Amino acid sequence: MIEVKKLTKDYGQGRGIFDVTFEVHKGETLGFLGPNGAGKSTTMRHLMGFLAPDSGYCEIGGLNCRIYAKEIMKRVGYVPGQIDFPDVGSGTNFLKIQAQYLGIKDMRYTEKLIDLFKIDTSAPLKRMSKGMKQKMALVAAFMSKPDILLLDEPSTGLDPVMRDALIELILEQKKRGATVFMSSHIFKELEDTCDKVTFIHDGKVISTIGRDSHDANLPRLSCGYVCC
Repeated sequence: MIEVKKLTKDYGQGRGIFDVTFEVHKGETLGFLGPNGAGKSTTMRHLMGFLAPDSGYCEIGGLNCRIYAKEIMKRVGYVPGQIDFPDVGSGTNFLKIQAQYLGIKDMRYTEKLIDLFKIDTSAPLKRMSKGMKQKMALVAAFMSKPDILLLDEPSTGLDPVMRDALIELILEQKKRGATVFMSSHIFKELEDTCDKVTFIHDGKVISTIGRDSHDANLPRLSCGYVCC
């Protein structure tokens, strides 16, 4: 469902991503783990078609992410690492615009998400706190029940109760067969939701570990994952 092959974006002085390769199969949840500045957001932006790679490519559903960015945007629920809403007034107005763009006519599920994250959508977007903006971004990403979710540090600014609500929401999407690619710098968040975790450091993929393996020679980690 998601394929990244030798993706490279060199900003100079060792910054960027270099030969990043991984894939996420249909219905799988893959975590992308690394410290701040490791290249997680740069990879996500390539998947959304916002950046053109120096070399390599990435595809979603067989479509090149750069060439078919508009089509992909309508298929994918995306939470950016840096949230900057358009100046459209209230949160309610923003979600109405999103619904029109995505062709959503029944807003009951959106209302359920608003209630889950306890958002006052009547408040002006520009005056919302960082945590409230994060919750708005989550509602916008999940409201169409997309088959593919790209979540860049989705728990940023959330308190522990809301983080637990987010985890339950991701597990709910996983149960219905959605494909999820989620970045974080906190292993525990990914451990609760992901089938596999790919580690990135200094723009390079270091390794991938998964929960299950039939190979007895693979070392098992205390978290329940095995190196693969």
